[in-house]
Amino acid sequence: MSKVLIIGINNPSKLDNGKSVVMNGVISFLKQRYGEKNVKSVFFSGESNEYKDVLVKPGFFTQSRNILLYSLLLRKKAIQEAVFYSRGNTKRINNVINDVNPDLIIIDTIRIAQFIPENNKAIVYLDDLFSIRYEKMLEIMSKHESVDLNSIGNFGKFIPNKVLNLMKIKAVEKFLLRIEKNLVFKSEVKTAEKFQTLLINENEVNVLSDRSMKVVGINEIRPFLNLEPTVLSRRNKHVVNEKRFIFLGSMNIAHNRVSIIHFLETQMQNIITKIPDVKIVLIGKHAPTEVRKIAEKHPRNIEIKGFVECLEDEFSKATAMIAPLIFGTGVKLKVIDALSQGLPVISTDYGVEGIKLTHGENCIVENNLDNYGELMLQMTDWKKNQIISQGSYDIFQKYYSAGSINKHYGTLFNVGEINANKKK
Repeated sequence: MSKVLIIGINNPSKLDNGKSVVMNGVISFLKQRYGEKNVKSVFFSGESNEYKDVLVKPGFFTQSRNILLYSLLLRKKAIQEAVFYSRGNTKRINNVINDVNPDLIIIDTIRIAQFIPENNKAIVYLDDLFSIRYEKMLEIMSKHESVDLNSIGNFGKFIPNKVLNLMKIKAVEKFLLRIEKNLVFKSEVKTAEKFQTLLINENEVNVLSDRSMKVVGINEIRPFLNLEPTVLSRRNKHVVNEKRFIFLGSMNIAHNRVSIIHFLETQMQNIITKIPDVKIVLIGKHAPTEVRKIAEKHPRNIEIKGFVECLEDEFSKATAMIAPLIFGTGVKLKVIDALSQGLPVISTDYGVEGIKLTHGENCIVENNLDNYGELMLQMTDWKKNQIISQGSYDIFQKYYSAGSINKHYGTLFNVGEINANKKK
């Protein structure tokens, strides 16, 4: 019986971010395929089965020394690697690998890959290319000086408070972001040269392949959202007549927060002129003060829902989803959620990046935000809405349904095939 070992930063069971959703889907698949007892896991935070004490967050002195030595002076490790690094963690992780003797090891990003010697049983999930993410953040900082990107994001909980406060100073943030972009670039290439790697964005698979001629193997991994099988139910004209448009996403994430503030500030009046009785529904935690102030100016047209447990109900009442993102990387799982319900999506390239969609057939792609009022108006036409709705639902069934993903993961994580290919 094949054995699998998962090594990561956060226990993905909370499903509170895109990476956790993907990793949770991978773990669920592997447990179903190889048996729950044969899938072991080790995480820095959260329950980790019998190996819960293996990974230990280094203390303030060690983290600070690592950042100064390995990131700022030697430029050997990205900051996100340095804050986790210790010889003790390296030793304990490799002791677990020797103890479990797995047929397959799934590694969560470069932060964990740094601990693992070259291993033909290992696959590293890189999520998306952070080097590209940081490059886009720097571009946004240059264009919009007043914007608070919070580039550190949820990762801040792993950084010493004194260092974290320093990194929040705008000039320091930009300086460190440039350094981190270059260091992460090196680590991503190095990881791809040592291990099989997975990226959620097919476009970035090609980018990473081009950056090194010695890659072991890079593949796209489609997210397993484990959604219940449904039938397309958007058949009532009143859904379109409601003129209700959803923006979905936690607004403490930089690309969501910055994009929705920019969109509402620049486009709200134009949209109301086109659709006087429009309702834009903001779903997601952490709505910032700027968004709340804009909503107060348009109480009839903007509704802040916050976190919603059952998205299916909200989708069933909506005319379309809007994703007017002005930057971002990776695959936006909220768009795939919408596809699963046949909810039409109006998005910039950033919102649908890495998703197998075609403008005019199964989504509307528009990068000029000034055109969104007209496009939203068009989606209130029943026949046009139904064409995009059916097309989006068909794409979900073809690429992201449980049956499709099971076949996809069967190829990616077939232990016998992986080891056989490695020996060739």
